Amino acid sequence: MLLRVERGHTILEHAATGGTGSLLCQWENALGGIVIGTVSTKKKATQAKEDGFHHVILNNANHRTKVELTKDHISKITIPRSTVSSIGNVISVGEQ
Repeated sequence: MLLRVERGHTILEHAATGGTGSLLCQWENALGGIVIGTVSTKKKATQAKEDGFHHVILNNANHRTKVELTKDHISKITIPRSTVSSIGNVISVGEQ
């Protein structure tokens, strides 16, 4: 399945301050997306905001917002099932 990111789509990026997360944030912003990033520390939260993320979630275990697309690129499945709505889409990049 292919999902085209369109203006107004909400995208959740895990590991927001990594190289992939930072690059995708710029691309998704250029397409008009609303980009949310997850991070593990306050320092990374500051960096994610500087990189252009609209919203930053510190330790996303309680995140319940509906998003159209979630991308996980930290080489293992780390997305809590509660994060992804039943109609959302997940892309996992890396080893399974």
